[in-house]
Amino acid sequence: GEVLPHEETLPKHKADRLNMMKTTLANFSPIFGLYADKEHRVEDLLNTARGGRQPDMEVTDDNGVLNRLWVISDAAAVEAVVKAMADKKIFIADGHHRYETAVTFGQEMAAQDKPGYNYLMVALVNLYNEGLVVFPTHRLVNNVQDLDVQNLLTGMQKDFSVEELPAGTGLDDFLTRLGNFRHPRDIHQRFD
Repeated sequence: GEVLPHEETLPKHKADRLNMMKTTLANFSPIFGLYADKEHRVEDLLNTARGGRQPDMEVTDDNGVLNRLWVISDAAAVEAVVKAMADKKIFIADGHHRYETAVTFGQEMAAQDKPGYNYLMVALVNLYNEGLVVFPTHRLVNNVQDLDVQNLLTGMQKDFSVEELPAGTGLDDFLTRLGNFRHPRDIHQRFD
């Protein structure tokens, strides 16, 4: 498949992560990647491969979330998943710095004839999985010179739903409106 990063990364953060990888020879956190599979073929393959057996590991974290892990070691099942993913585009939802650092680290290690470092941990989630919930990250922008707000809003309307709230709209009303919003999932069209 193809990996689609969408964020600018910062050299200082990548250098820090690269030093950590060189020191530890390990990845500590997976990349969060999204892919489109309307037919849920990959999930069906994984569910078939694990069969009706119990998880190999089950842990409840500090937030009360149950995490379950099944080891799938059957070569034919793994190959079927690899084949089903081969044409998928992977959209990096989180982990741009980790991804770029891992690629750099893998290239450096391959130059030393150590190709085993060409792999990294990635948590892949189907965009069409009903359990997928992605919360927004809010950022404040300051020190913006000559900002044309109308131009900004017009540009944003090409890719986003923009709704003006009247002055004085309370936080409760805003959160209610936000909670009632359901994404039309038109973003999937960009990955199919």
